Amino acid sequence: MSGIRRAFEVLSLLSSRPDGMGIQELHEVSMIPLGSLHRVLLELVEGGYVGRADSNARYFLGPAVRRITETSPGTSAIAAAIAPELRRVAAETGETVFLTELHGIQALCTSLFDGTRSLRLYVRLGQRMPLHASAAARILLAHMSANAARMLLSVNDLERYQETTPSTVDEVMARFPRILEDGYDVANEEFETGVWAIAAPVRSSTGRVVASLTLAGAAARLTDPHLKESSIAAVGTAVARMSGELGWVAPQEGA
Repeated sequence: MSGIRRAFEVLSLLSSRPDGMGIQELHEVSMIPLGSLHRVLLELVEGGYVGRADSNARYFLGPAVRRITETSPGTSAIAAAIAPELRRVAAETGETVFLTELHGIQALCTSLFDGTRSLRLYVRLGQRMPLHASAAARILLAHMSANAARMLLSVNDLERYQETTPSTVDEVMARFPRILEDGYDVANEEFETGVWAIAAPVRSSTGRVVASLTLAGAAARLTDPHLKESSIAAVGTAVARMSGELGWVAPQEGA
C-alpha cells in the first residue's frame, strides 16, 4: 500500500470517529504497520490534516481537511441544502440565526444570516463554537454517545466565560438528559454577555443529528416569556423543515 493510500485510509477511519482514535487502534483496524503508521500520522499532523490531543494521545481530523472538502465555511452540502430555510427564519423572527456542524474535534459555524434586530453577537462563518458554553455545540454533543461526548469535552478548554458557564465535563454532560427530553438547548448569557440563544438539532435522512440551528438575540428581550415561547416554536418548526429537506421523516406517534 502506498503512502498516499495509507494517508487516505487513516483520514477515512478518523472521519467516522469524532471521539478520535489512538495509534494502536488505528493500527489494528487499518492493518498498516506501526512504523509506517507513525510516519503517515506525522505527515498528516504537520500538514494540519490530523490533530493529536496531548492529554490522551488520540488523533482527530484536522482543520485542513475542511479546506479541502469545502471552498468556504458556508458551502457545506448541509448548509447549502437548507440555506433558504435559514434565511426565512432570520427574516420572520428578525433574529440572528446560524448553523453549526461538527468537524473533527471542533464545532464550527457553517452558515449565518443576520436578523433585522440589533445584536452585539460576535459570530462569523467558520468560527469555532465552544463545546461547553454554546447551545449550538451542546446539541451536537447531547446526541452523540456519552463516551464520544466526554472525549471531545476532555480535549477542549472549558473556559468559564460567565458565572453561568458550565466549566467541567460533568457539568456539561449533566445537561444532556434535559436537552434530549426538551428537544432543544438554551444558553442564557453563558458565552457572551447580553445574548440569549436557543439551538435544536437538524437530522439527516437516517435520523442522525448532523447540525444544529441556533437563534440568538438580546437576553433582555428574549427572556420575556411570550417571546421565549415564540422563539422556541420558530426554531422547532425550522429544524423540522430543514431535516425534511435532508430526507428525514419523523416517526409517527404510536408507530
